Parts: sequence; C-alpha cells; structure tokens
Amino acid sequence: METSRIVRVRKLVAGELVAAESTVVVERELPIHVNGEHLATASVVPSMEREFVVGYLFGQGFISRAEDIESLEITDAGADVLLADGEAFSARKT
Repeated sequence: METSRIVRVRKLVAGELVAAESTVVVERELPIHVNGEHLATASVVPSMEREFVVGYLFGQGFISRAEDIESLEITDAGADVLLADGEAFSARKT
C-alpha cells in the first residue's frame, strides 16, 4: 500500500522558482463505526489503520485493553468495530 509518493513542485532557490520533486505522505479518510454508529472520521496513513483505530479508542477512553474489542474490520468503506460491551460505548459516547 502506497504511503508516500513523489510529486513535482516549484521551490524558491536564490530568489528564483525552480522545478523540483518532493516526497509527500499519502493519507486516506477513515470513517470509524463502533457497534454500528459513526464515531469519527480521521486522516490516516493507509498501512496503519488498525493500529490507529485501537489507539484512538484507547486514547478516548472507549476501551481500556485490547480484549474490549470483539472484532475490528478495515474495508475500503472504513473501520467497523464491535465492542464487547456495547452499553458502555453508548453511555460513554453521550
């Protein structure tokens, strides 16, 4: 999966614009759905979606350990997460 690409740019060198190439990071929009509800959309590097989702859920207090996640599927449409305790998710979200 592509995480960076080279693009043509113009750089300012000694007061002149010159043609050059630069490497840029490629990101994708990742909608995150938890227990069927849209939680957030994030821009992520395409090779690290699972890690991002788990870290996001942990950092936001939706999970406290990996075992809190019953399933996690990454598709072209986004991330679908099923938490073991759906009631705790609904209470935490509001």
